[in-house]
Amino acid sequence: GAAAAYSLRALNGNGDSVVRVRRASNNDEKDFTASEVSDGTLESFCGVGDGFVETWYDQSANANNATQTTTAMQPKIVSGGSVILDAQGNPCIKFDGVDDALDCGARVVELSQNAATVFSVSQQDGGIGDNPGYVCSEGDSVSPYSSNFILGGPTGDEVLWVNTTEFGTGGAGLRLESFLWNQTNFQAYVNGATSGAAGSATVNAETSNTFIGSAGDTTSGNTQRKITAIISYKSNQSANIAGIHSAINDLYGIY
Repeated sequence: GAAAAYSLRALNGNGDSVVRVRRASNNDEKDFTASEVSDGTLESFCGVGDGFVETWYDQSANANNATQTTTAMQPKIVSGGSVILDAQGNPCIKFDGVDDALDCGARVVELSQNAATVFSVSQQDGGIGDNPGYVCSEGDSVSPYSSNFILGGPTGDEVLWVNTTEFGTGGAGLRLESFLWNQTNFQAYVNGATSGAAGSATVNAETSNTFIGSAGDTTSGNTQRKITAIISYKSNQSANIAGIHSAINDLYGIY
């Protein structure tokens, strides 16, 4: 029932491609399944060079594929012939904090219209204080970005741009950061535990697509992170959130 599910692992079990990669040596592009990402097939395609993500495929039934056709803004998945890994050894996508971003082609959860539950597996790609940026955002792309979720700044990640509930600085480790929005209040979670008290927020009507890695279309709030997975629900998953946290942790070995 997810509205969108992005990962380099197979989440739906159907063997479809999970990512489309452009190799830097000649700009050829090719789709890869989860097994091909991890078994050396992707690395063979890229040779000793780099590989960049043109499409991160949505593994839900909704085809909210996250794309970037501007080569200079594509995040990296292979560096010097090796698939990039997070701190727990999972294949991940590296966003440079300058201009990398993927456009999901639609508003995935529409916070102003629906309850939502969002999960992200990622880590800062640098020390504390480097721009954590936006893991995933959806909103009007106008300050104060009150429609965005899982926002970032130099002091850590925040939800819905409300300072009362923070994820805090993440350091170099892999973390499961999530939040639940019931259209009135929200609750943030880090590694399966609540982070701060439930807080209220006013959500503006969204006018932009959902973006992974930035606050908007190009160079606003770009994240300097390795992103391993993002799974979003257009519903209040409070009854299931403990089980979903456990399943994600089992899959990625986060905490």
